[in-house]
Amino acid sequence: MRHNKNYQIVIALCVALLLSALAVFDTADGPSEKYLEDSLQRALIAFGTARALNGVISVAQGTEIALEPAGVGVNFSPGEILDPINDLIERFSWVMLAASSSLGVQKLMLSIGSWWPVTALLVGCLFAAVWGLWRGVWQQPWYKRTVGRLLILSLVLRFAVPLMSVGGEVIYQNFLANKYTEASAQLEATREEVDLLNQKIKPDSQQDRGIFSRLGQLASEVSDWRSHLDQYQAAAEKATRSALDLIVIFVFQTAVMPMLFAWWMLAWVRSWFTRVGREPFP
Repeated sequence: MRHNKNYQIVIALCVALLLSALAVFDTADGPSEKYLEDSLQRALIAFGTARALNGVISVAQGTEIALEPAGVGVNFSPGEILDPINDLIERFSWVMLAASSSLGVQKLMLSIGSWWPVTALLVGCLFAAVWGLWRGVWQQPWYKRTVGRLLILSLVLRFAVPLMSVGGEVIYQNFLANKYTEASAQLEATREEVDLLNQKIKPDSQQDRGIFSRLGQLASEVSDWRSHLDQYQAAAEKATRSALDLIVIFVFQTAVMPMLFAWWMLAWVRSWFTRVGREPFP
């Protein structure tokens, strides 16, 4: 029995020393901070690309081509084709802004968790638990309940965000990185393509040409503008797919995953609160 108790004390002391080292020397904070900073940078880049694409689409929507030689009129407007994707891009911009805000909140929580009073509380609770095992007072309800709950809360405050960030980095690198790179590149390429199409909308003046010449020119330009509209349509479809892919990535990273982690953390805290004393939740 005595040997078993000594073994528990040694294990508890090793765990306390390990966790204290991780907390005091910010070992877990470096990778977490890098992940959050990289994620925030990706979100801001996507937000900037979306706003730039929204700008060139707005230019295209404000353009209307009227070809009217010999009283024959044909109107072309890319706006009708690009209006749905423009609405999607505007909403995508808000998603990116919300994702950036979520990442900013996580960085703030990381700073709070690494604040020295939180670290001091964690280290104090760890060694109070070891001391309680050594002196045999850990089994007293008041001591176990007080120290145990403070220990659990300090662990959550200190390591919740780093733990979630490490998990997020693993998921991103293995499942999301390639999709993000492809979708971002495609969105930027679409912006450049729409901008180039906008620059091509410069119909020649036909006032000094004959009727048949202008009618022939009209037929040629109709064909050209139909080709332009087809290109606008293709660009809109590519932008839609890319925007949806990025929305899925950032919603998962900044909303779904944090909520799942918070649910798991709450269940873990509740379980351990039950073990160290009466259950605090109704």
